[in-house]
Amino acid sequence: MFFNDMAQTYGKHPNVLFETFNEPVQQSWSGETKPYHEEMVSVTRQHTDNLIICGTLKWSQDVDVASSDPVERKNIAYTINFYASSHGEELRSKCRTALNNGAALCATDWGTCEASGDGRHYLAEARAWLAFFMVHHISDANWAISDKDESCSALQPHASSEGE
Repeated sequence: MFFNDMAQTYGKHPNVLFETFNEPVQQSWSGETKPYHEEMVSVTRQHTDNLIICGTLKWSQDVDVASSDPVERKNIAYTINFYASSHGEELRSKCRTALNNGAALCATDWGTCEASGDGRHYLAEARAWLAFFMVHHISDANWAISDKDESCSALQPHASSEGE
């Protein structure tokens, strides 16, 4: 019902993207996650052709697995999520495999810190990721524009909502 309502309400706006499952963890791709995506895509497609982004296993990092058994619909991308202090070249290699398999990727969640959302920043690795995105035309959204007391927050704790 959720995706039906959202697609019916917002699907006419080309800037609205649909992400059907962010960060599956231990589900089976072919047995659980892919069939779920296929069902949600079918529901959403009744109202819109907008981009649908499908999460992949292991917190949306197994884009290589998804690309070898893709959701066979149009205008689909797979989510790649990373945290610079925890994920580097090995994960970019999975992205290259997915891209070579013809998959589109979109980073819907990434940070400069550790995967926990806290810990040290690794700006050199974040820059490597951003350069990779630029070369491969991968859109991205950084985590998080918040004032939570953690490393991944873009704002200081208790930052003013007035921008002061």
